[in-house]
Amino acid sequence: MRKRVTFLFFPFIMMGITTIFATSCDKDDEISNGDGTLVFRTTVWNAELPDDSKKASLKATAVTRTVDLINTRHLIPKIEISTDEIKEGVSPDDINWTVMYESSEEMLATDREISIELPAGKYVSFRLTQRNQIFWVCTYDGDTYEFPSLNNSEIGSDELLVNYFGETGLHGIKDGVFVLEYERERLGTFQIKPNRTTDVTMRMNLITLDWIDNDGSGDWSEGDELTNWTVPDGITTMTDFIVEYE
Repeated sequence: MRKRVTFLFFPFIMMGITTIFATSCDKDDEISNGDGTLVFRTTVWNAELPDDSKKASLKATAVTRTVDLINTRHLIPKIEISTDEIKEGVSPDDINWTVMYESSEEMLATDREISIELPAGKYVSFRLTQRNQIFWVCTYDGDTYEFPSLNNSEIGSDELLVNYFGETGLHGIKDGVFVLEYERERLGTFQIKPNRTTDVTMRMNLITLDWIDNDGSGDWSEGDELTNWTVPDGITTMTDFIVEYE
């Protein structure tokens, strides 16, 4: 039996795009003891669902170029999940984390894929450790560019960021307990079922961005800027989780 569940994932880069999460379930969603298999991969919209029709509407000036986002290059050292609930007032020490992904390699989103055996259960919390700097892999007039960008401009490019996501939103830690920071950046849930496979695809929905080539050189150089990330018509989220149960 196979079903498809889509829920909306957190912003990979904090740029003002908010997300709301939703899940659906069916009658065989009960949880029991045992292990199941999680297959997890990341991707971007244009790698999965390319749409050449959008190119007719691209706008460019002497210094502003709208480019197609075809991938990202990033270092994600660790992704952890938990069946324990993150919420305000809870101590981080009360959350038992399971490492579902570890890597010391910077890689393209479309190359990131793992398969792991996990205890059965409903996973409701998510801890992401990522490098501050990400590269947007884009195309323009047949050429491919990699544009550097930072999650947080106040810290170094190689520093690591840790984000905590639960069903009620994105949380920080203050005075030793979780505090809710962004209610609308909520994490959905998925289940690991005994002797079943759960396929999770984390798909970034961004398709274009504007490259402000301030010196008009045609190459990325100091002083250039990135702005105006866009998603496909009818899509309101930066990233989705696509979940399938086999």
